[in-house]
Amino acid sequence: MVSFQIGTRTQMVFQRRGDQGDSWQRAVVDIGRVSAPFQMVLEARRGNSYAADISIDDVRFENCALPSPSTRCNRSQFKCGEFPTVCR
Repeated sequence: MVSFQIGTRTQMVFQRRGDQGDSWQRAVVDIGRVSAPFQMVLEARRGNSYAADISIDDVRFENCALPSPSTRCNRSQFKCGEFPTVCR
């Protein structure tokens, strides 16, 4: 399970259960724009069998920075909120 916590609020953003086979599985989790400090939580439980295992590899955080505020957006962008404006 993957969840993130901002202050006292925790939100689960990904969960996978059951047998996933014997090859690597890919998952992409998009948490959107978070402008406050947050904590990412990765939690795993393995079964009782000798064949039960868990592995997590290649965790990446991409495009984490918020764009710089601007006063105007170009024609191909739109406003997200009020001033200071963030154009997307």
